[in-house]
Amino acid sequence: MKQIASREEDSLHDLYSRYGQKMYAYAMSILRDSDQAEDVLQECLVVAWQKASQYHGQGRLIAWLLGIIHHKSVSLLRRSSAISLDVISNEPESPDPTPTQESEHREKSQIIQSVLQTLSGDHRMVIQLVFYQHLSMDETAKILGCPVGTVKSRLNYAKQMLRGVLSRAGFQPEDL
Repeated sequence: MKQIASREEDSLHDLYSRYGQKMYAYAMSILRDSDQAEDVLQECLVVAWQKASQYHGQGRLIAWLLGIIHHKSVSLLRRSSAISLDVISNEPESPDPTPTQESEHREKSQIIQSVLQTLSGDHRMVIQLVFYQHLSMDETAKILGCPVGTVKSRLNYAKQMLRGVLSRAGFQPEDL
């Protein structure tokens, strides 16, 4: 960030190379539109370029960047008044899955997706940030602008819902 603050263009390319995929994935999980996600990613990079000198290493850089993505995405949703999240990857987990593994993964993804769609947007965002973006409770709370206790309670509620539906569908907790 110091190099970006010094206006070294290569450092912005390095930032994008390192975090661009995660930032884009998070924007996609909120917006579900590749063009909008790309626009939000570009806006985030502009903000990072403009405000690099304001980042003083407090917290992880990825949390700061995802916070920008979050706020830009939510702002865009408010303007278009369309709220939707998709936190499940359609990619199989192992590099060379068997047809059975692919089928199980697809089935599990569909079940989880349907459960997540029954949750509120706040609960889905907590799941996305904690499990899919691997942020801490503190980082998630800062991004969402709520107390850590609220993040914990939303996460607990969402996990209980997921466990219940998955166990009724025949999946074990470790399958999640």
